[in-house]
Amino acid sequence: MRTADNMEKLIKKLRYKTSVETHDRVLGNVFQALDEFEAHKPSATAPNIGRTIMKSSITKLAIAAAVIIIVVLISIHQFAGSIDLAAPTFAQTIEAMKKMPWMHITMEFDVPQPNKIGSFWKCFDPPIEASQDVDGKTKYCDYNKEIMYVYNPEVNAITIGQTINKENLGWAKSPFDMISAIIDPMRYDSKISREEAKIDGVDVEIMHMHIISGGGDVTLIRDIKRNLLISMETEDTLPQMNKRITAKAIFDYPQQGPRNIYDLGVPKNAKIIDQRPRGDLKNLIANVQHQFNKGYGDHIAAVLESGVGKNGTLKPYFIRMMRKYGQLQRADTYFAAINSGTEPKSAVNLYEKAKNKWPDITWPNLTLEQVKKVESNEAIEQQQIFNGKDTTIRYYKAGEEKITSNRHPGKVGFYGEGRTMNWTSWVDLSVLSRGSRYREPKLKLLSPDPKREGLVGLEIYEPGIKNPIGNKGEKIIGATTDRYWFDPSRDYLLLEHEQEMEKGRFPSETKSRTVTLEVKQTSTGQWYPSHIRQERRFNNEHYLGQTTDKRIILDTEPVFEKNIFDPNYIFNAK
Repeated sequence: MRTADNMEKLIKKLRYKTSVETHDRVLGNVFQALDEFEAHKPSATAPNIGRTIMKSSITKLAIAAAVIIIVVLISIHQFAGSIDLAAPTFAQTIEAMKKMPWMHITMEFDVPQPNKIGSFWKCFDPPIEASQDVDGKTKYCDYNKEIMYVYNPEVNAITIGQTINKENLGWAKSPFDMISAIIDPMRYDSKISREEAKIDGVDVEIMHMHIISGGGDVTLIRDIKRNLLISMETEDTLPQMNKRITAKAIFDYPQQGPRNIYDLGVPKNAKIIDQRPRGDLKNLIANVQHQFNKGYGDHIAAVLESGVGKNGTLKPYFIRMMRKYGQLQRADTYFAAINSGTEPKSAVNLYEKAKNKWPDITWPNLTLEQVKKVESNEAIEQQQIFNGKDTTIRYYKAGEEKITSNRHPGKVGFYGEGRTMNWTSWVDLSVLSRGSRYREPKLKLLSPDPKREGLVGLEIYEPGIKNPIGNKGEKIIGATTDRYWFDPSRDYLLLEHEQEMEKGRFPSETKSRTVTLEVKQTSTGQWYPSHIRQERRFNNEHYLGQTTDKRIILDTEPVFEKNIFDPNYIFNAK
C-alpha cells in the first residue's frame, strides 16, 4: 500500500475517534474538500483527490500531526453527549468536576519537534471561551453577550465580531461533560487498563486506552485526592515514516479565568476593529439563522443524486434518505448505481432494485414511496442514526467489504447536504462563531444584482490558514470566499451559492456554484428546494471537476415505521 493510501487510512481512522461534526472545523475546513469528494465520487476514472493532495511528504507530516491532536484539541471546541455513569474510572470524578467553574488546557505535541501550541480556557456558567497560540494569536468569546474578540499580533489589532446562535452551540455544563465528549467515542472501541501510581508526590490513577480498530493509544491521569483529570496523552504511528507521534493536554481548574482579552496578555494599545454586523446585514443573518434553526419539523426526505454528463445525461450516484421525528434523526445514503469499482462486492444497486420492481420507471423519476419500498441495508454506503441517546455511524471504506461502525454519545454528524434538510435549504451561520481560531471571517452584504431580482446577497471571506507547525509562513489552505443569495419571499431559501478557494499548500484551486433550479411548498406552506445543480471545478491537471444534480422529495406529514430510529433496524425485512 502506498504512503498516500496509508495516510488516508490514518485520517479516516482518527476522524471517527472524535465526532464527525467537529471534524470539518479542525483547521478552518482543511479536510472539507476531501470529505466532499469522497461523498460524491463520480467514477473509477476520476482520480482520488485525497491522494493527490497528500503527495508532499511534508504535507503528510503536518496534516497527520494536526489530525492526531484532534482527539484532544478539537473535541473541546464543540461538545456533545454524556459519559456512562457506570464507567469505573470516571465515576469518582463526576461530582468534583461538576463543581469546577473553569477548565484550562495547555497543549503540546512532538511533530516535527516538541512544541507547545497554546492554551485554552472554558467557563461553563456563563459560557466563555478563550484561546491563545504560542505566536500570540488570541481569541476571547462571551456567548451570553454574543461577542468575540480576536487579536492578531502581526498587526497589533483586535477584531470584534458577533457570535451567532448561542442557544444551539451545545455547550457542556461542566468540565466533566467536556471530558465525556472526548472519551466516550473511544470507550466503545477500546481495551482499557488501570493502575495507581505516584507522580511528583501526587497519588494518581492512570488509565490506558488502546483503540482496537485504529491501533492508537490514549492515556489519562487522574488526581485521586482531588478527583480531577490532570492530563491526557494520545499516541499514534505515522505510516511508513517510523515515527511515533504524541499529543498531550495538561488540565487545571482555576476558580477564575480571563475576564477579557487583555487578561490574556494582549497589549492595551492594540488597534480596535469593530466588524460586528449592523442594520440590514444583522437582520439578514438573524432571519437566515432563524429559518435554519426552525427547519421543517418532523419529515422524511429523499435526495436522488446524479452525475451530469457532457451531453446533459444523468447518471445515478446515490439515493439519500433523511428522517426526523422530534429529536430522533437518521440519514441513510444508498448506492444508486455501481460506478467507481470501489464499492463492496456485496453492495446492492438500489436503483436497479427499483427497476426490477417497476420496469417502466426512469431515473431520477422515483417517488418517495417507491424509494421506501426498496430501501435495503445491503445498499448502504453510509448511515447516521440518533436514537435519542447515541449516534451510530456506519460507512464503507473504499475497496473494503466490511462495514465500519462507530457509536458516539449525543447527536453528532448531522450537518451538510444529504444529511439534513436544514443544510439542504439554508446555511448554518453559527459555524462562523464556533469554528477555527485560525480564521477571522469577514461578512458583508452584496450589492443588489438585476440578474437576481428579489434576492439578498451575503459574502463571507475567510483568510487562508497558515501552517501551525513547520514553516509557519506557509499556507495550508488558501483564502475562501463564499457568496450566498437568499430569497426573503420564500423563507429565506438559499437559491445560489458560489465558493472560491485560493491555492494554498493543496495543489489546486477550487470553484463551485450551487443553484436551486426549482422550489416547492409543503402542505403547511413552507418552501423547500426540489431541484439543485452543483458545479465544482478544480484547477488541477489530473482532475478538473464534476457536476451533480439533486432531485428532492419532502414529506412533512410522515408516518414512521416502528423502531426505525433503532440502529439495528432492518429495512423491508421479510
